[in-house]
Amino acid sequence: MAHYVRKVLKYNEVDILFDEEVYGSTLAEAFVQTAELIGLRIKHRWHFDSETRFKKSLEEMIATQQASPTKQGIVFLATHSAEAVEAIVSSRRQGIDRRIQFIGADALSSSNFVQQLKFSPQERSQPGYYSDGTYITSPFLFDIANERAQYFRHAFLKKYQEEPMTTSALYYDAAMLALDAIKRLPPLTKLKNQRQQVKNNLWQLSRLEDAVEGVTGSLYFDENGDTIKSIPIGVYKNGRAIVALYQFQAVS
Repeated sequence: MAHYVRKVLKYNEVDILFDEEVYGSTLAEAFVQTAELIGLRIKHRWHFDSETRFKKSLEEMIATQQASPTKQGIVFLATHSAEAVEAIVSSRRQGIDRRIQFIGADALSSSNFVQQLKFSPQERSQPGYYSDGTYITSPFLFDIANERAQYFRHAFLKKYQEEPMTTSALYYDAAMLALDAIKRLPPLTKLKNQRQQVKNNLWQLSRLEDAVEGVTGSLYFDENGDTIKSIPIGVYKNGRAIVALYQFQAVS
């Protein structure tokens, strides 16, 4: 995200609002470390560890934005979804227009973020009233999707009469991986041995050449058991996260 702010959105400076809990502090720490390496200056930092402190930090952030001579910039939100919504909505209500942008991690792509936004009458009546132009990361965006993902989306719509969420695709892929590991079990072995073999079969998915093709792409793992994927960047438009124009993609 620091690379995106510096190299794609072309900002030289960035402000940070972060939660001191593990989620926010870890994001902020990684962002700051990368920013220092690539020449992205951290101009202001606001942090909080309680509801009271959050209100105070938010007031300080908005006051700083209002006092800015250019009224331009970008703020990295290393917070959970509820605080991110309040930060964006409060800033816009206080006259901070979209020349000051917001960017955040996966909490801002969650269904909770969208639902919290809809508590605002303006966002309900005009989707995107507050959220448009906010950049996010997401585990998966259907707009980037391959043919398999589009088939999944249409099948989901037909069965449940609603759009699938990111987690729908992720859980589907998790089930696919489990089934693949079970299908490769040798016949007639003890249950204990079967369980160990399922685990071994999952660990064997350690190269792109061995990957299981899922809805969200090629599924395989590194030595830590993490899936190896590029992180999609989205931007809100009309109240919905769509794929951003520029993406970072790993070279196969």
